[in-house]
Amino acid sequence: MSLHAELVALEREIDQVENALVRRHGESLRPPVAPPRVENLPADLLLVGLVGGTGVGKSTLVNALAGHDISRTSARRPTTDRIIPYLHRRRLALIQDLDFLRESLTETIRPHDIDALEHIVILDLPDIDSSERSHAEVVERVLGGLDLVVWVTSLTKYSDRLFHDWIERHSRGREIGNFLFYLNKIDEIDQRDGPEAATEVALRFRAAVRDSLGGRGAALLDQQFYTGAATRPEARLPGNRVLELRSELFRERDALEIQRLKSSDRLALAANRLDHLATALDLDARHERLAAEFDRHRGRFGKVAEEKDLRAEFADRLIASSAAEEATRPIMRRMLARWPLLPQLAFLTRPLRQLARLGRLPALLLPGEEETRAELPLLRARLRDLDRERRSQESLRLDTEDIERPPLETEEIDLLLKALETEAVAELRVRAQEAPGPAEPEGFVTRLGRRVLVWFPLVWFPLLQPILQDVLDPDRSAAGLPPRILYRLVRMLGAQHLLISLAFVLAVYVVILLLVQAAARRRALRSCRELERGSWWSTSLVARLEELFLGPALRRMNEIVAERDELGRLRDGLGDLRRRIDQGS
Repeated sequence: MSLHAELVALEREIDQVENALVRRHGESLRPPVAPPRVENLPADLLLVGLVGGTGVGKSTLVNALAGHDISRTSARRPTTDRIIPYLHRRRLALIQDLDFLRESLTETIRPHDIDALEHIVILDLPDIDSSERSHAEVVERVLGGLDLVVWVTSLTKYSDRLFHDWIERHSRGREIGNFLFYLNKIDEIDQRDGPEAATEVALRFRAAVRDSLGGRGAALLDQQFYTGAATRPEARLPGNRVLELRSELFRERDALEIQRLKSSDRLALAANRLDHLATALDLDARHERLAAEFDRHRGRFGKVAEEKDLRAEFADRLIASSAAEEATRPIMRRMLARWPLLPQLAFLTRPLRQLARLGRLPALLLPGEEETRAELPLLRARLRDLDRERRSQESLRLDTEDIERPPLETEEIDLLLKALETEAVAELRVRAQEAPGPAEPEGFVTRLGRRVLVWFPLVWFPLLQPILQDVLDPDRSAAGLPPRILYRLVRMLGAQHLLISLAFVLAVYVVILLLVQAAARRRALRSCRELERGSWWSTSLVARLEELFLGPALRRMNEIVAERDELGRLRDGLGDLRRRIDQGS
């Protein structure tokens, strides 16, 4: 993508952002004057406009620059009421296609055939101080689309306030390096005053222009100021620099210089639009005011979050609710992952958990959800205190609009507590992943002990215990041992023995599962207590209080941050593009 295409794309992005902000905040964000977009102008063609008041000699200057009469001149003012272009014959069709010029062009265009000047179009614009308001409106409409502006005044009018007001107003957001200033009619200086008089007038002219531009005037170069007598361009008069102005305008420029010249104004105008939006929105000041207000409220919320009684109350609610059970399950799964066979038998504890919910088994051993939960009376009371304190003080303000909310409702408190509990359960699940698991190394004795506890009952009750009972029976002789063992093996295959053995084995496994589950629950209960003692409680509670009490202001703050970031991104894009254009890359 070419640099010009990137500039056009960036301007369109600015259009989209500006339109979105206008829809959100109102038409006051629109720039006072929207400069025209000249998209179909060739990259090697420069538009030069002559701007000035009535009778300063703009048309005469055009004729002097062209070398022949192309613009009418008259002692009766104003003469020019439409735009008169001076351009090469091959550019005729092009000039008619420029939308922002078409309505204001004169009907008779006098082209030239000077090939050396094919890259430049000079526009003689109407007078800015004409009694006909339409003349100034034409200039206002086309001025932003010009690549170079020649501000023309005369010996008797160079200090007029209107002329300098126009310079000051239309230099905002533009590249003043693309301005030239011409003081006409210096042949009216009394020759008896000597050449010093012309020099003094030129200095006063420069000083007046620089004053009208304020701080930016210091950036103007002496090469941007010209004096002369347009009616006598070749006359040897002190300060007569009409031919030098012609050489400056008509000199051959390489593609890089033309690109910088044409892009500099568009970049400056785009930056000015962003500055206008930022100024109109006052983003930095609004952000600072809201941030200070938020800090004050967050300090109050932080003090509430640090109250020990509230922390303990919330931990009791978690323990009494399903949160402890939610945390117990993943911990137990990870603990059982170390055991053989038990993970597949964990379903054996489900009926017992159902009994625990009915209160028929100790809750410490078998986690169950109680029907009644702690209702957090201390936290509810503290929230209402915060609400009364908020309403008794000045509400948050953004610009001239009050940001305030109605008194706190019970339903809002319930939603806040439910949200805190939900977040706590999610946090407990995360912490449950830190429970002992198969990824953590353990000793040989521990691994052996777990395997013995699982496999020994399965071998002992159905097989070893009946056989050993017959083998070790002291009341029977060894001679009948083989038949007794065979008989015992047959009895072991019976349904009664198998069911009794299975019941004993499952009872042992249930006891082991309950012990593992009790250990998991104790760890879950510790997590509930640690949760309210750690930073999670303060962070989550303060965030919820901010949303509850500062919700509208927080949303406005987020809008401000997003708008500021978007404008900053576009500014950075403009700055990067300007650097690349200046470097010719």
